[in-house]
Amino acid sequence: MRRWMYGGVSVLLLMGMVLGVIAIPAGADGAPVNVSRSAADSRAAAVAVTPAGTVHVVWEEPDGLYHARLANGTWSSPVRISVDGRHPALWVDRRQPDVVYLAWDEPFGNARDVFVRRWQNGAWSLPRNVSQTDGYAAQPAFAQRPDGTLILVWSDTTPGTATLYRAVSTDGDVWTSVTPLNALVGTSPRVVLAGGNEHLIWLYRPSFREPRRLMWSRNDGSGWTLPEILSTPTRSVEGFAVHVQPDGTLWVAWNEVGDLKTRAWQLGQGWNGTATVTLGASGAPAFAAPGSFLFLFWSDGQALHRALWEGTWRAPQAWWTPERPVTDVTAAAWGAEAVVAWSQQGTAWDVWVGALRASGLWTPYVLVR
Repeated sequence: MRRWMYGGVSVLLLMGMVLGVIAIPAGADGAPVNVSRSAADSRAAAVAVTPAGTVHVVWEEPDGLYHARLANGTWSSPVRISVDGRHPALWVDRRQPDVVYLAWDEPFGNARDVFVRRWQNGAWSLPRNVSQTDGYAAQPAFAQRPDGTLILVWSDTTPGTATLYRAVSTDGDVWTSVTPLNALVGTSPRVVLAGGNEHLIWLYRPSFREPRRLMWSRNDGSGWTLPEILSTPTRSVEGFAVHVQPDGTLWVAWNEVGDLKTRAWQLGQGWNGTATVTLGASGAPAFAAPGSFLFLFWSDGQALHRALWEGTWRAPQAWWTPERPVTDVTAAAWGAEAVVAWSQQGTAWDVWVGALRASGLWTPYVLVR
């Protein structure tokens, strides 16, 4: 049995807290947990933390999607929940103690469709086919309005080119208004609510000879605004993350040929200038906002790093250095807890999860075996 508890903070860790840096050497108390524990490659995890404190993780393996959760101090064994799923996305219903929505894509007939399931009362609901289109529907993402209405977006080739689609639901079971947003063309969409409106962030590549660009559009009440490019048009974007703060500030971070960059949007002010957080990033970054903090997490291919926003981005700090390749970083937060998941290469790629708590100073969880 494995459980998380506080304690066992070494002199090195105490020094790290004073300096604002926590160094967690591989193999020491506080080491993150391998939750996939599979002989097959486990990649592309999605992570969520519910108001009940349950941590849900869903990831890809060659034979489908797997789910594990941390509840009452114990990790469950991985359970396969889709036979050929890809691109898992999780969304927590903050109005309820432990309700999570999962979206993913998988083959259906001669097409590929987007499906949704709901975790409630300790079990997953039956899958719902949301897209039901004739093309390749993939890469779903959620948002939720204050009244509880769920919004789902994805990329779909049914119109002839990859186009953003949108659907809504009041319960996660019945999805309506499945609509192509024909002026918004591209892949990997994310939808957020900021300043009272929906915002879409996605990737667009005009041709194979041109770089991937980070795009943005907002529904201003009369329709979707013309797409704008947020990244440098001449440099390819390798991955991105979005986050909305309680004051309505919309953050976006992206990897631009290894340079980790951020911008922020506020109602009435628009987008600020681009800030460079670090050089040498690998893959997509991830935001987490435990307590009153805003953190950015990422990999350089061999270690995990974080930076703290304090009016500017503080100097990056390495916090997990396993001395082996790491990628696919994602993060979530609830209350003062930040949970980070990533893929780490061993005999095969495995999904690992680590947790940190913000209480003015960072203290690590200690894993007791």
